[in-house]
Amino acid sequence: MKKTVWLSLLLLTLLFACGKDKKTPAKDPAPAPDDTAADMKTAAGKDTPDKAAAGDPISCETLFARHGKCIFPVPETSVVYNIPVGDSPKKGAAEPLVTLVEFSEFQCPACKGFGLQLIPELLKKYEGKLQVVFKHFPLNFHEYAQLAAIVAEEVRAQKGEDAFWKFHDKVFENQEKLGLDFLNETAKGLGVDLDKLAKVVADEKNKHKERIEAEYQLGEKVDVEGTPWIYVNGVLFNPQDQDLGELIDAQLAKAEAAVAAGTPRAKVYGFLVNHGDQLKNETPVPKEEQERQLKSRETFFLAKCKAKEPQVMMFVNLLSACSKPEIACDVFMQCVEKQVRQQLPEAE
Repeated sequence: MKKTVWLSLLLLTLLFACGKDKKTPAKDPAPAPDDTAADMKTAAGKDTPDKAAAGDPISCETLFARHGKCIFPVPETSVVYNIPVGDSPKKGAAEPLVTLVEFSEFQCPACKGFGLQLIPELLKKYEGKLQVVFKHFPLNFHEYAQLAAIVAEEVRAQKGEDAFWKFHDKVFENQEKLGLDFLNETAKGLGVDLDKLAKVVADEKNKHKERIEAEYQLGEKVDVEGTPWIYVNGVLFNPQDQDLGELIDAQLAKAEAAVAAGTPRAKVYGFLVNHGDQLKNETPVPKEEQERQLKSRETFFLAKCKAKEPQVMMFVNLLSACSKPEIACDVFMQCVEKQVRQQLPEAE
């Protein structure tokens, strides 16, 4: 994770790899707007920069001093989310000490890497201790995301959990082929009755669509902002200052302590995340811890910025193009997102 955290960080911070359109729920797919930053103003009424400022390049220190808290927002509260596992697709330990819940979708490039590379590595490393749970979160600007989710659920309904994961892997392995014909072909290869599948897809009120929408709404309630969005025993994975393995290890230690204290292994997840009817439990983060986190992110950012690696500098230049003294954070980040969408359309 640490070797790729910079690129993940920028994608997750700006678009969270595949960022959702917060104004429109992920129902029927719709194209992304052409101009996400039109008519933006700062709090003081100044125009948002829409191209790189003329003159000398902005130093790494200046860039962070102006916008560090925008690029690397430090949470004021620590949150544990009570996300129900339910009957969602899952694999790994039957009675896990660590439950990793992933909100994902089939057309997101970052989800492909997570699903095909990282999940198998984690399940091998934490064999018998880790369970991975898949929650649907189809993004509305991905044309085939919801259709793929519906087909995936019909594959599971007809052929079982193992078939779902085989479909999951096959789609990600051939993501560039995604479309109705490919989805039908893949489902057929897993033994699915295509006549039944066609009826389900044609039914606007099919049970899978209702389920997928319910999971999307759950994601909204637990602050999902894009895909993949990861929770480990209810704790949101933050690639800005965390290593996923270290987070799993920390939660594993808590789970083992709970079991040693008498919590049945089958009830560990509920013991760690359940706070009654609330979907999340917040506790304040001390000011000194907030300052420590921000300083850690500054050190990280300056080291990467000053290294002048081509991929890193590409993103630094996007940030610099929107940089202006005293610009409001929301305006700055909208401008950066616009720059990313214009120059890196494949990020969508």
